[in-house]
Amino acid sequence: MNLLHHPETSLNKIHLINLSVSLRSWSKLAKGIENSKILKKLRLNRINFERDEKQLEILVDAIQNNYSIESIDLSCNGLSDIYGSLVAKFV
Repeated sequence: MNLLHHPETSLNKIHLINLSVSLRSWSKLAKGIENSKILKKLRLNRINFERDEKQLEILVDAIQNNYSIESIDLSCNGLSDIYGSLVAKFV
């Protein structure tokens, strides 16, 4: 069951720290974020996106298609300036 998309869920905040999952699992998480209609706050810290840039690309696509998110925190991810244009897509 996808808790981010289930009609009876009230999950409106997500805070993940030091998450290390496969690209397939990351894609499923991103799809849930994209489809959520109630998610308001998203905090992803110490994910190390620079290890796998594709994860950040998938996340950006999901956030761009979500209209309920009001607050995003990507601090402590060590994102260098080269990711600025990618992150700017959802700001």
